[in-house]
Amino acid sequence: MYRKIEIVVISNAGLLIRTERARILIDGIYEIQNSGNRRLSCHDPFQAKDLFTPVPEEIMTRIVNGKEEFSGIDAVLFSHYHRDHYSGPRTVACLKGNPIGALCLPEDRLGESAIVRAEADAAGVRVVDMLLPVGVKGEQVFGDIRVRYYRTPHCSDMTEVNHYSFLITIGERQIYISSDADHTDRFQKEMLEGEHVDVAFFNPLHFQLRSGRQLMSLISPDRAIMYHVPFEEDDRYGFRRLSERIMTRYRDSLPPCEIIAAPLQVIAI
Repeated sequence: MYRKIEIVVISNAGLLIRTERARILIDGIYEIQNSGNRRLSCHDPFQAKDLFTPVPEEIMTRIVNGKEEFSGIDAVLFSHYHRDHYSGPRTVACLKGNPIGALCLPEDRLGESAIVRAEADAAGVRVVDMLLPVGVKGEQVFGDIRVRYYRTPHCSDMTEVNHYSFLITIGERQIYISSDADHTDRFQKEMLEGEHVDVAFFNPLHFQLRSGRQLMSLISPDRAIMYHVPFEEDDRYGFRRLSERIMTRYRDSLPPCEIIAAPLQVIAI
């Protein structure tokens, strides 16, 4: 049976998935400051400063205060604790101002989520700890949204990072959120074996590197969307333009693909 499903783009890897019965927010509460005074020199582009679009303040205010499309959020999920995916102080502010249903948090060896866990406890918000070995799936259900999560290595072999990817099931539709999963990771394919994916979100390395394109072809989603890229006005290093050119170059060997365009862009499936 058809159900209305919308994915609302926030910025970077932030997404709001909403249906008629539930709303979940993934990697949408983070805080980075773009000063524009540092050249891109890091070997891992996903850790370089001044590369990504911050959450626009107007949108962050709506998230924190539970306004408009961000009211009644059933769950907030974080794939990992890097600053372009997660902010402890802003999540605390959200817990104070937006009565969310649950928090899904990765294992925290460094105490980065301590203030969030304390505020969640004070607010009576359920915390789901994602504590899984590689190759094992966990599952949570929020309204009509089923979330399966599993460990995936972070790109650039950052083995100390507890990182998760998500397979979202709503009725007969499925959305795959890779986050910063490594483009060579065989577990992405293994954990999606036998699953039909309607829409998949991948970071640019999956498009730019041959191994990433091969992995995308094996997963074979109906639509592949490149995210984790700056919007045009923030593309001070030409990273987005480069990604667009590479996507165009390899389009014939990829599933139908597109790149996120703007904050609050709505992707319907």
